[in-house]
This record gives sequence, C-alpha cells and structure tokens, in this order.
Amino acid sequence: MSHAATQIRDWFKAACTGVSGLPTCTEGTPRQIESNTDACFVRTTLDTVSESSLSDIDIHDIAVEVTVVGNTFSEADSLSLLAEEAIAAKTPTIGDAIAFVQREYTENRDTDRDYVSVTLTYAVRYSVARGDVETLK
Repeated sequence: MSHAATQIRDWFKAACTGVSGLPTCTEGTPRQIESNTDACFVRTTLDTVSESSLSDIDIHDIAVEVTVVGNTFSEADSLSLLAEEAIAAKTPTIGDAIAFVQREYTENRDTDRDYVSVTLTYAVRYSVARGDVETLK
C-alpha cells in the first residue's frame, strides 16, 4: 500500500490519463517544460488533520491541484475543460467527498518559455484509522 495522499494523487492522475487531446498526466511540478509543449500534472499542497471525537478516526482535508499548461489562454482553457470533464466523469473511489473549489490562471512571459497555465484545485476529505494512513475508510 501507499500513503492515502499518494492514492488520491494517483486517482486524479488516472482520471486525466488517456484523455484524447490532454497530455499524459504526471505527478509533481516538472522542473522544466519544453517550449511549445503542453503539459498536465497533479500535486498536493496541503493536508490538514482533525480527530473524530467519536472513534479512533483521523479526518483529513487535502488540497489537490491539477495543472494544465498551454501556449495561450484559449489553449489552456481547452486543456482545463478536458481535465475538468474527465475528473467529473470518473467514479469516485477515493475519499469521503471531492469538491472543485478553484480555477487559477498563471501567465509566464518573463522567460524564453511563454506559457499559460490553469490550475484546478479540488478539496478531498478522507478518513483513516488513527495511525494507519494507508487505508482509506
């Protein structure tokens, strides 16, 4: 098994992999993306934990970011549409709740690699037995 956070990232990666028109999804922010190349990657940025007072369960709220990179705003919007639809269509097998919470644009014109990215942020709530972060409840 693997940490629940890894399982959740893998679920989002699987949702965005094999989608026609969407680049192969990877985990983590790439060190560099070649010029004129689209990209899609998944990362987690925050995992907060609260204890359930009724049992030995820890409740986690994790932020998952799916970022797509294109050359223009229109291309980034098209890629994000593919990712959003793929995630919405995938049957949830992770966590207690998944919510789409934000879309954020970043434009880079400061280097020789011009790009526009759209980051889709999802909040995932999941539960694990206290001390067992591998087994989702």
